[in-house]
Amino acid sequence: MVNPRDPRTPYQQIADDLREKITRGVYGPGDRLPSYSELSRTWNVSVPTVQRALRTLKAEGLITGSTGKGLFVREQLPMMAVSASYLAPGPDGTWPTWKSEAAKRGMTGTQRLAYVGRVPVDDLPDDIAISGGEENVITRRRIMYLDGVPVQLADSIYPLSVAEGTPLAEPQPIPGGTPKLLAELGYQPWEYEEIVTARMPTPEEADQLQLADGVPVIRIMRTSTTADGRVVEVMVMTLAADRHQLHYRLPVHT
Repeated sequence: MVNPRDPRTPYQQIADDLREKITRGVYGPGDRLPSYSELSRTWNVSVPTVQRALRTLKAEGLITGSTGKGLFVREQLPMMAVSASYLAPGPDGTWPTWKSEAAKRGMTGTQRLAYVGRVPVDDLPDDIAISGGEENVITRRRIMYLDGVPVQLADSIYPLSVAEGTPLAEPQPIPGGTPKLLAELGYQPWEYEEIVTARMPTPEEADQLQLADGVPVIRIMRTSTTADGRVVEVMVMTLAADRHQLHYRLPVHT
């Protein structure tokens, strides 16, 4: 029953109580929550009040489900750290890949190549500057998975003069990853710039990443530039925010 002396509204009291029980493990991942009618009787409130409390938890990404099917505590999803470790070979000279980084965390990293081909520069988002006067670019579009769960959409964009006639323009995976290939092609990046933003997903992104209601995405745009100032790659990553952490190590030289 709600506490009439509590400054919180009835729906907030219900939401806070259920959130605490989920956090403490009273309701674990995959567990079904009590029905609207059960919670209505327990708290002596109307069903619309219960529905508002549960909508709050859905918006926070704690529960999932729908009317008629029931509401469940969300399963623990695989988590990936995005870091600068992909951008240079390790001490043993081996270049990190999505697969190898996932394996370090005890997961299986896979990817599906959704598209490889030419894209008109005019069709690119306004914040991507890469063409150098060229009318088309080569785009490689991938969906990245951890343990079979989609976690990231990754678009790698290259000037036509860099990618045409190379494996970058072929609809095949690139052994060792694109940073390694760019270096082998003579386009060793000298500088990386990242712009990180957060927003709610488009319907297409929510579908591709199988996002629960209320889960945002993180967009990372990484621009790779050579020593002479030439942009050789722009990578746009759209991350499921509940399945990633951003990990940066920034050495400071004095």
